[in-house]
This record gives sequence, structure tokens and C-alpha cells, in this order.
Amino acid sequence: MLKFFNTVTGGYGTLIAYGLAAGLVLAGLWYVYDLGGDNRQLAWEAKYSTLVANYASAALAEGTRQANANADAKAAEATAIATIDAQSVALQELHRKLKDEASSDPTSTDDCLNRPARLRVNQVR
Repeated sequence: MLKFFNTVTGGYGTLIAYGLAAGLVLAGLWYVYDLGGDNRQLAWEAKYSTLVANYASAALAEGTRQANANADAKAAEATAIATIDAQSVALQELHRKLKDEASSDPTSTDDCLNRPARLRVNQVR
């Protein structure tokens, strides 16, 4: 068959046959290489999808952590404000009481402090 092909092509039949065989081998190698490329692409897409999912879950966890920290800080702030308000009311009440005592003291206009005046001053400290 190869002799007939050689006579038909003018002696290039063997070269053409080997060229076609080499082409088929190269096509097979390219097909296998392309399958490997597809597999690599699928592997990288899976890795990328995993990374994206991990980053999304980490971002969600960080957002939750920050929200919880903010809620805790607001609760501590509300407690501190309530404590300061209670202390302020108590100090205002003490100031009003001491002012009333000082205004009702008959010796409040004297030059020196008597015992009740000293006790009132010491209560302020």
C-alpha cells in the first residue's frame, strides 16, 4: 500500500504517511495535555471557591465579633452612666441638704467656723 502511495505522490508517500502519524501522535498528546489543563482549571476553581467561602465566613465571624463587642461596650457605658447619674443625684441632694443647714444656722455669718459648720465642710470632702 505504501508503494502505491509513493507512486501516486511521486515518492512523497512515506513522508506523508509519517507526517500523518506524527500529526495523530501530536493531536493525542495535545488532547491529553488539554485534559490536564481542564483538570488544573477545575482544581484551581475549587481552591478559589474554598478560599472565597473561607474569607466570607471569616468576614461574617469578624462582623459578629465586632457587633458583640459593641453591644458589650454599650452595656458597660449604660451601667457607668447610670452610676454617674446616681452619684450626681446623691451629691446634689447632699449639696441641697448642706445648703439648707447652712442657711438655717444662726452662726453662719460669724468669722470663724463652729462645730456644725466644720462638720458640714468635712462632709463635702
